[in-house]
Amino acid sequence: MKPDLVVIRNYIDEIPANLAKAALEGSGIDAMIRKDDCGGMKPYMQVGTGIQLLVRQEDAERAEEVLKDAEKSMSDESSENS
Repeated sequence: MKPDLVVIRNYIDEIPANLAKAALEGSGIDAMIRKDDCGGMKPYMQVGTGIQLLVRQEDAERAEEVLKDAEKSMSDESSENS
């Protein structure tokens, strides 16, 4: 039986999506990015659907916590450098 995947975040830019995916994977949570851009040939198509970050349903709650902690850490770091 295949695991149920859920979208936990939507992004408009690929860089933050990949950073979030890396944070999840670094915490032991499998994650994937789904986007519709015709294999990179038409990146403007992402505007309509965005870039989706997916995890297994049973990992969703923990993934949210990991991302909140990562976002807080980045926010704290940027305010220290100001």
